[in-house]
Amino acid sequence: MQEKEKKMSMEKKLIIGVSGLCLLVMVIGVSYAYWATNVSQKSVNQITSDCLKLNIINESHTIRLDNAYPITDEEASLLEPYTFTLENTCNTVVDYNVNLEVMDAENRLSSEFIEFEVNNESHKKLNTYLVAKESYYTDEYQDHYTVAEKYEFAKGTLGAKQSTRYAIKLWMGQDVTLADDVMNKTFISKVTVTGALSKKDYSFDSLSVQETTPNSIKLNYQVSGNELDVVCHYGQVSGIYDQSCLNQTNNEWVLENLLPNTTYYYQVCINKNNEILECKSGSAKTLEESGLTETPTE
Repeated sequence: MQEKEKKMSMEKKLIIGVSGLCLLVMVIGVSYAYWATNVSQKSVNQITSDCLKLNIINESHTIRLDNAYPITDEEASLLEPYTFTLENTCNTVVDYNVNLEVMDAENRLSSEFIEFEVNNESHKKLNTYLVAKESYYTDEYQDHYTVAEKYEFAKGTLGAKQSTRYAIKLWMGQDVTLADDVMNKTFISKVTVTGALSKKDYSFDSLSVQETTPNSIKLNYQVSGNELDVVCHYGQVSGIYDQSCLNQTNNEWVLENLLPNTTYYYQVCINKNNEILECKSGSAKTLEESGLTETPTE
């Protein structure tokens, strides 16, 4: 009897102990829930990639010279150029390269007989241009050409939503003779472009001749970036810029007090903290004394 009572007492103590432990766990759980709080970020973390895209727009009619023959520089100045605008459609800064790629053709006319001019600058034989490291030609228009030669004639940087314009001319040089292998030949070429994301925090998008008179040359340029200085020099000898441009307005430099019917060579550079970042150069010829002005046609 006593053993039975003792056993019942032990069971009651065990039940009370377990009940007390459960109550303790409940109290701890309630206390933790009471003193802890959860919050979450109101906005989301977001990574959005930008685009990288270049377009060729505003293309003029292609160059087509049927029954071509050697012409003088004066005659070449009257030729209609092929013009196009290279446009950066995104918010990124893009480095670009532009090639003229010569396609293989039966009885192909050699590039040594072709004069090539870019943006009304001094022309030279096509085969003297820098040979491009790679071809950018694709068969997207299914013309099924094969690239035989490739020459890089322009490169630069385009800022976000910026564009730059090019005008090119091709013709048979005046020094070609009947003794040269040029009879019944074909020359086919295409402008090709590639672009890559730039690491620069600035862009020098374009430099072009906007207007010439007998005594002045007006240059237009596009530059974007912070704390940049734009300087301009010119001269009458290629590569020697010994005179400073003095008249500057928004995105323009005007070379004044020039001689009529004279070729001038110019260079425009962008500086930051007295360090030259990039320069572009070119040449233009003033008009003869006639009182007329000439604005390059689009």
